[in-house]
Amino acid sequence: RLCDRLGLDPSRHTRTLSTGNRRKVGLVGAFMGRPELLVLDEPTAGVDPLVQVEILDLITESRADGASVFLSSHVLSDVQRVADEVVVIRAGRTVATGDVDSLRRTARQEFRAWFDRPAPEDALRSVVTVSGLVVRDNEAHGVIEGDPAALLAVLAAHGITHLVMPEPDLEQAFLAFYEAASNE
Repeated sequence: RLCDRLGLDPSRHTRTLSTGNRRKVGLVGAFMGRPELLVLDEPTAGVDPLVQVEILDLITESRADGASVFLSSHVLSDVQRVADEVVVIRAGRTVATGDVDSLRRTARQEFRAWFDRPAPEDALRSVVTVSGLVVRDNEAHGVIEGDPAALLAVLAAHGITHLVMPEPDLEQAFLAFYEAASNE
């Protein structure tokens, strides 16, 4: 069943397999015993995107069955999808820990706003958590760090017609932790 899900031909000798297919063999071995603890290092590296999704589904299913999973990965979208708790390590030192949502909320968040008149540059610059502000005619964009309430109040008071503010992801938070750690 696992071989089918991962697209692995079990009749082929391991020596003849590509790196990605060898990774699949290791994953089949890891999942087939339905262990209580899985330790996975970069499990989606070197496999095609459809198999990556299947691997993440296997991790999610294992967790739902009560297994604990330690996942080491540089693919932060994978971590964001399957992890509850995250430890960010830089140069062998822990620089941040927490649940995925709280770490994501610490990330810088880009915004782009359009107004029904020239963008209120002075008012936007007065928001201390806004940086990288660029204003052109009726449009403004920049980055907000932390609680967006002050920015939203300024936007609402100045005739905003449209706002794009993508939800921050774990990668943005991760980069901020690394930047902060390098400044120490």
